[in-house]
Amino acid sequence: MPAFGPVSRRELVAVLQRLGFSGPYSGGRHQFMQRGNVSVALPNPHQSDIGRELLARILRQAGVSREEWEQRWFPGIPVDAIRDLLLSIPSRPATVPAN
Repeated sequence: MPAFGPVSRRELVAVLQRLGFSGPYSGGRHQFMQRGNVSVALPNPHQSDIGRELLARILRQAGVSREEWEQRWFPGIPVDAIRDLLLSIPSRPATVPAN
């Protein structure tokens, strides 16, 4: 599967928008996004990416499964097909012969 985190705040916002969330809106200490009755607080923009643990908490709060999150890389392709494709790729890049 594609790596689960770290992810930039910009990418998090873009994916949540594709999943039907509106915003981000200004809140008290943090901006937030909404989809129906679900409201998700966004981390403040900093220079570093959002780590795996914080990403998992945000997605849990948003009601987004890990599989739904991973689908953002290959929309419309079943998760099992993505997994099989990625497992078929060699773990080491091929070496390029020197000229």
